Amino acid sequence: MVSIDHDLHIHTGLSPCCTDVNQTLHNIVAVCRDLGLHKIGLSDHAWLRRSTTPADWGPNPRGFKKLAVELAALSPEITVLRGCEADTLAPGRFTIDRKFADTLDYVILATNHFHFRELVEQPVAATPQGIAAHMVRMFLAGVRSGLANIIPHVFMPMGFWEFYEPAVASISDCVFIETFAEAAAHDVAIEITAVYLPPPPGVRRHTWNIDTPLRVLTLAKQAGCRFTFGTDSHALTSLPQILYLAPLLERLELTADDIHPLARTCCS
Repeated sequence: MVSIDHDLHIHTGLSPCCTDVNQTLHNIVAVCRDLGLHKIGLSDHAWLRRSTTPADWGPNPRGFKKLAVELAALSPEITVLRGCEADTLAPGRFTIDRKFADTLDYVILATNHFHFRELVEQPVAATPQGIAAHMVRMFLAGVRSGLANIIPHVFMPMGFWEFYEPAVASISDCVFIETFAEAAAHDVAIEITAVYLPPPPGVRRHTWNIDTPLRVLTLAKQAGCRFTFGTDSHALTSLPQILYLAPLLERLELTADDIHPLARTCCS
């Protein structure tokens, strides 16, 4: 089995949804080093225009420049990449542009943040089939955007959690293979995320069987996709969840060749 030596989906206080005051660059590096990681990626939410930003957040491009200055002064003992998590608002509409992407090491491009009801295009029908078709359409839009290096938490209907399992079940293996083959052809990595780990029953949202994301990832592997790992951490206490991915990786039987070059380290 491949070693878990990286986490390319970590938020800092630059993301408005990160409310942990301890989630500083210095602390993140220290915790990840102690976890045995060799490479991490800072992937704060990027919104360039007020018209495409949640009302209580606001655009934040200047914050990325400040974070770069902080990183340059830190000289961390592990490799730290500068990325962002951008959004697909609708096919052809995104929260960043090519010019901004070129200032970073990589872009995580979410295609399923449907909980941003007023900003992100919604499914035509709130049914398993309607949500499934919308997830496929938005995923392909992200892959074809020319912006994405990584697609995170794929085929998880944010904001429609109760439809997660039936929506995925309504997508045939053939459609998944064809869809993921396009991602592979564009060299867009698929994120294996701690978000896939089912929340305990009664913890604020619907839970699911781990076999649902496992099927999706297995088909992505069959289609030739390569992978990165990420916690989607918004707090120091969630960073150790990267190690919780081990049983999932074992079942996927990943090898070093399945890891995207962006995530590889000298120890991979």
